[in-house]
Amino acid sequence: MKNSLKLAVFAIAATAAFSAGAAISAGSAPAIGRTVYVSIDNNTGGCVRVYANGQFDLQAHTSTLAGLIPNRNYMASVFKGRCGGAAVKNVWYTAPNVSPTQWKIR
Repeated sequence: MKNSLKLAVFAIAATAAFSAGAAISAGSAPAIGRTVYVSIDNNTGGCVRVYANGQFDLQAHTSTLAGLIPNRNYMASVFKGRCGGAAVKNVWYTAPNVSPTQWKIR
């Protein structure tokens, strides 16, 4: 169990390092420390799982504030009822260059 956990952590770190290197070499990396603040609003009757800064769940008709990197795509999965199982739909959001802003998930 410990070896598989270490392997998973290494794989994630390697992927992140490769992605960061590719973005910097392409000249598309944002300035270090640049963050925009986005109010993520769940306007559905079910749970929404947001994949930004890890993943977190928003219950029906709730919101949260998240710091996101500009010009990067983020995804949220909408579930009927509680989070888990098959999503009803996935929605995408590209973080803007200005802050604050809203991502309304319907």
